[in-house]
Amino acid sequence: VPGAKDKATQTKATTALAKVEGVAKAVYYPQTKAVAIQFADKGKVTSMELIKALEDAGLKATQFSGKGGK
Repeated sequence: VPGAKDKATQTKATTALAKVEGVAKAVYYPQTKAVAIQFADKGKVTSMELIKALEDAGLKATQFSGKGGK
C-alpha cells in the first residue's frame, strides 16, 4: 500500500482488509509500506481479493513479491 503515508490511510487500509472474509487481522508496517495479513482458520482468500478490497476503499495496492515489493 504505497500511498498509506498517514495514520488515517493506514487505518483505512487495515480496516478494509479486516472486512474481507477469511482475514483475521491486518497490520500495516510503515517502514516497508506493506500490510501483513493473519488469516482466519476457515475460508480462503486470494491476493486479488485483498487488492480489490483496498482499491474499493480508494487505495492503490500491489502484490508483494518478496523482492523489494515490486
